Parts: sequence; C-alpha cells; structure tokens
Amino acid sequence: MRKEIMNRLSRTEQMLNDLIRADNDSIELNVRYGLIGSKRFTLHLTKQMTLDAYVDNPEQDAIMSFPVLDVTVHKSVFKAKNEWETAMTPEGLAVEIHKSARKLPNYEIR
Repeated sequence: MRKEIMNRLSRTEQMLNDLIRADNDSIELNVRYGLIGSKRFTLHLTKQMTLDAYVDNPEQDAIMSFPVLDVTVHKSVFKAKNEWETAMTPEGLAVEIHKSARKLPNYEIR
C-alpha cells in the first residue's frame, strides 16, 4: 500500500514539477504526504536563502534567495471515500495543485 502511494506521489511530483518549471524555473518543489485534516493538500510558498546570502559576497548580482513550494498531500487522496466518488489520479492532483499555487499571492510567473 505504501509503495503504491509513493509511486502515485512520485508521478504527481514529476508532473507538478513540469507545470511549475514552465511558470518559473527557479522554484524548488518539495512534495510529501501525511494526515492534514479534511483538505486534499496544503501549499506553502516560502523563500530559501542561498549560501551567498550568509557569506559576505562582493557580487551585487548574486541571487540571495529562491522560492520554495512545499506541498503536503493527504495520505488518502488517491482513494475513493464513497462508492459514488472517483479516485483522484496523480495527473489530476498535479493540475489541481498547480492551479491553487498560481493563486498564491507571492507566486511569480516569469
């Protein structure tokens, strides 16, 4: 069961990475699964400082930080809860997460 979830999560991450990179190639993506309440997934977009930001760097053009999108997917998102519901596919989940990420206030499309 865990292997199947990890396989589907990996497929979701691959497709989501392609979608995100098409918008902004500097965004790093972290995808994991867990129990997060009644939501299918949660999103957090933060900035990660680079090592150049910690060290005195004489270059003014050096990149000091980059965006990181942290995604936590609910453990049972790929299961149908009721017989009238259909199970979420990895591709469908990736598209849904991408649409939600684009609505975040500090998400930049380049």
